[in-house]
Amino acid sequence: MNDCGAYLGFLNRVQKHEIDVILQVYVGSAKHPIEIRNGFDSRVVCFHSDSWRDSSENHFDIVLRPYENIRFVAADIADDVRVENWWLENEGVDIDMVLIGIDGGEKNISTLMGMGNLLDKVEYILTTIKVSENMYQKFNELLLKYNFEGTDIESFNSRYNIALFRKSKRIKKH
Repeated sequence: MNDCGAYLGFLNRVQKHEIDVILQVYVGSAKHPIEIRNGFDSRVVCFHSDSWRDSSENHFDIVLRPYENIRFVAADIADDVRVENWWLENEGVDIDMVLIGIDGGEKNISTLMGMGNLLDKVEYILTTIKVSENMYQKFNELLLKYNFEGTDIESFNSRYNIALFRKSKRIKKH
C-alpha cells in the first residue's frame, strides 16, 4: 500500500462534510492527489517535487479535463516556500485538512511550522511520521500549540507510521 492508499483508509475517521479544501504536500506519484480529491470530493492543492517523471503540465491538462477542484504546484515547499505566504497570495481560502508525506520527520514539521496562522482554521492533519527518533512526540508538541490532539496512529511500513491529528475543543490555545 502506498501513502495515498493509507490516507484514503482514514476517510471513515474524519467528518467528510467538513472538508472543502485539502492541502497536500507530497513526493509520490502524480495520480495520488487525484485519488485524494475524488475520495474526499474536495478541492486539493498539491505541492510536489517538480521531478515527477510520469507527468508534465500537458499530462495534467489531459488527465484532469473531466476533474475540477485540483491544483498542482511544483515547489519544494519544505525548502523553498513558506506555505502561509504562498497560500495567502494564491489561494486565500481556509484549509480544512492537511496531508503531508515528505520525509516523516523534520521536513514535515518544517512544513507545518511554515503554515503559521493557517493552522488556526485547519481541522485535520494526516501525516507520515518516522517510527524512530521520537517523531510522534515532536509532532504532538508542535500541534498542541494549535489545539490539535493525536487521535489515530497506524503502522504504514517498518519505517513510517501514519498519524491523524484532529482539532480539539478541549485544548486551549497556548
